[in-house]
Amino acid sequence: MLESLDLNGLYRDLVGIHLGRKADAVTRLYQHFRPLVFKKLRYQYQAIQETDLQDVIQEAFIKIYNTKSYPKDAASMSAWVFRVCENACLDLLRKAYRKHEMEWPEWPIDSEAPSAEVELQASAGLQEAGVDSDQPVSRPLTPLNRAVEFCVSSGMSLFSSQYPERALAISLAMDGLSMSAIALTLDRTEAATRQFIYESKKKLAPFIQHCLEQLR
Repeated sequence: MLESLDLNGLYRDLVGIHLGRKADAVTRLYQHFRPLVFKKLRYQYQAIQETDLQDVIQEAFIKIYNTKSYPKDAASMSAWVFRVCENACLDLLRKAYRKHEMEWPEWPIDSEAPSAEVELQASAGLQEAGVDSDQPVSRPLTPLNRAVEFCVSSGMSLFSSQYPERALAISLAMDGLSMSAIALTLDRTEAATRQFIYESKKKLAPFIQHCLEQLR
């Protein structure tokens, strides 16, 4: 978890002259940040294929190792890591659009939500229906339940394409991340993040409510 990171120690190792410590610092940054960076960018830039995104993130951390332009202090290092990775995504997309002479789009790009999130999307829909997400939901795999879960995941896909950051916030909350970690990922204060998640769930309801009514 990000809360367990010694950012001050990592910062000293990252900007220091000892290459071994710098390599270890970048490795620890990669291990802790990669899952969150991947999820954030997967929602934000849905036009990028999953395998390409994994490669971009690896290249971004190589840039972090090789760079001479560091954040000003340890407190700003987390936001800096996200920014370097996002810039790497934008570079990839710009190259692709220049190659094919396509018009640079406005973000977010409408697309399908990440297929890896389907099970999580169904859980988010059940929580919106009033089911406690901390308790496992056990239901027989009847044709009705399969149809409802497919309906919910389809609704979440549409929601994700229209509101990628809101879908990301709900997904992170369903993952059980602390509010401070979610706030860091979204680059918001904790209070603003809490309000943002609340509003996002309200916006999600119209996308899936018709599915959940079949369970009643």
